[in-house]
Amino acid sequence: MHERFEARRGWVTVTARSGAPPERVWALLGDPARWPDWAPHLRGAEGLLEEGARIVVHGPAGVRLPTTITRVDVPWRWDFRAEPPGPLSLDSVHLLRPVGRGTAVAVHLRVARLGVVGLGPLAAYLPLARLAVGRLARLAEAEPAP
Repeated sequence: MHERFEARRGWVTVTARSGAPPERVWALLGDPARWPDWAPHLRGAEGLLEEGARIVVHGPAGVRLPTTITRVDVPWRWDFRAEPPGPLSLDSVHLLRPVGRGTAVAVHLRVARLGVVGLGPLAAYLPLARLAVGRLARLAEAEPAP
């Protein structure tokens, strides 16, 4: 597995490489019920991964984060926008790309505060994002073929 960070134009990218084919990675990434399996900071998610759908993500300490799915291209990409109470919004793009027999996984994140993009609010979330993307890549390798 390979991981890296990149910050550009207000976006932060976390990547990992999995030895699993894209279909096995998508089985975890594209199913909200499976998100807690690879993202340990999530306790659950309610909703379907469909463009325009609302999904409520459950975090620690009872935090509920409503998100809107803004794009879905099965089995390669899904995007969301979360607007928690307060002045912040979070945009996220999840991408899969075949690499040899495996898959490159990239998650792009951007936080805006009152419409101004900034990397500061992402600092606390980056360790969790890195952990989650790495776990997704490893867990997909252990998944049975769909």
